[in-house]
Amino acid sequence: MLPAPLIIFSTFVGYLAGGLTGAFAMTLGIFLPAFLFPIFFHSQLVSIAENPRVHAFLFGVAAGVIGLIAAVTVEIVRVSITDLPAALIAITAFAILYRFQGKFTILFVVLGSGIVGGLLQITVI
Repeated sequence: MLPAPLIIFSTFVGYLAGGLTGAFAMTLGIFLPAFLFPIFFHSQLVSIAENPRVHAFLFGVAAGVIGLIAAVTVEIVRVSITDLPAALIAITAFAILYRFQGKFTILFVVLGSGIVGGLLQITVI
């Protein structure tokens, strides 16, 4: 659900096509517009976003993005929750992430879930 895999894949493709220079070019091509547009076109972007005629379009785009995120989430849950221990780990992780929304919570939840999953795997074998 995060763009990191796409960025990593693009950098890899750039490396395959042009070595280190290609990897840098692809990575720059992905990140540079995201930094340059807000810096140089801030006032134009704000005026576009505040235009009443564009609001319906922007709301539609936002709804489409939310729908896409929901569809990906459903697919990830469907594929990854294969048994009761996985379901319990997922439910516990979601509950902890919902309750504690600090900076390091995600790190601790991922590490803790991995440790619990690893311990379950050791005890099963």
